[in-house]
Amino acid sequence: MALAELCSEQLPAAVQLLSERLLAGGKVFVYSDPSISRLAEATEDFLLFGDKLPRPPFPATALGRNPTEQFRQFACQQDILLLLTAESPSVQRAELLTEASRTGSASLELSNSPVSTEPLAQYTVSLNSGDIETAALVNSQLEALQCLFNLLDHQIFGAQ
Repeated sequence: MALAELCSEQLPAAVQLLSERLLAGGKVFVYSDPSISRLAEATEDFLLFGDKLPRPPFPATALGRNPTEQFRQFACQQDILLLLTAESPSVQRAELLTEASRTGSASLELSNSPVSTEPLAQYTVSLNSGDIETAALVNSQLEALQCLFNLLDHQIFGAQ
């Protein structure tokens, strides 16, 4: 799927979910598979510092060594769990989604392929990039995240 299609077809619902939760005072908890952990850090930086538009920071945390415990300790109902997945569904992913459901937090997953393993995120954005090397996948996910956050800035702040 071309990135332009992804941005026009799949991301608007994700932007709506993020904007509703952030405007209600929610935080974004970012988890990524270990192979793409730098992407979680970049996502946290973008949420905190923005890109081109000077704006207030969005509260965000990249989950670290004990992500389920961190999420359990700090997440509440208006928060969002953002999963960045590159590998086969993991036990860690399932634990986090279960915890998000328990707390009433929203869940959003940016995945390499359609995810059909239970539990499912409330909203999944699939890049459908098939079997590609991790570096190419990270580039695709980074581009999709940039598009997502540009749309978010536009929706909340009217940025171009």
